[in-house]
Amino acid sequence: MWVYEPSNTHEFGDGWNAEDLSVFSYDDMDGDEDLIADAPQDYKTLCTLGARAVESWCRPYPSEVAGEIIAYSFEIKSTKFSLTIRIPPKAERQGIRDETTTEEVGAGAVVGHLGSQGEVANPNASRSAAVQEAEQSSRPSWEHREAGHGVALIYIPFVHYLRSDTEVPEPIDIQENRLIGRPGLKGEEWVKGKGPARIDVQIEHMSDGRVECDGQWMKWIYPIAEGGAEYSLKLKKWKD
Repeated sequence: MWVYEPSNTHEFGDGWNAEDLSVFSYDDMDGDEDLIADAPQDYKTLCTLGARAVESWCRPYPSEVAGEIIAYSFEIKSTKFSLTIRIPPKAERQGIRDETTTEEVGAGAVVGHLGSQGEVANPNASRSAAVQEAEQSSRPSWEHREAGHGVALIYIPFVHYLRSDTEVPEPIDIQENRLIGRPGLKGEEWVKGKGPARIDVQIEHMSDGRVECDGQWMKWIYPIAEGGAEYSLKLKKWKD
């Protein structure tokens, strides 16, 4: 369980019950870096200065899905992310939007994932408030209008999927299983002055549909089949 405790210190931890679980600590900075951390100028500063184990808690996750989340996983070392969803048959649907009709049969049936007791758990619950706020401020609308299709909105963090060469004139759509995303809505920079940040991923498997990406947010667009379907998506960071 991660927490955000701004008064965390190496000596006293989070200041309660000898716990030391904060994702951030001023003790992990030098000199005047605390002043920079209080007013970050770019995403790298926000996500890494004073941060602890950022690769562990800043990870990809499905934010909103048209359908049911069957499973999703992430491996830190390989950066492999996988997501499997189920579109129930039309007779079973409750809240999955079918764009071929005016009937509301779902636009966000599942938000989160199933916890150990079957309850819907919030994937944001253990994230740093500041980073989470930055994520949401650049988050595009997930509403998608395309007859017979639904969409999954997936957070793909720069921490794991940043394109190393920022001098890319145009985004690259799926090409030989590679996707270079477009800049975010606000043109967020990973390093100030280096230009808008983009993700760069290899699509290892996509059973149906297509993907597109703006900033750190990916849309996976797939058919809402009348008879139901199960779809899976697997990706990892592109390596030249």
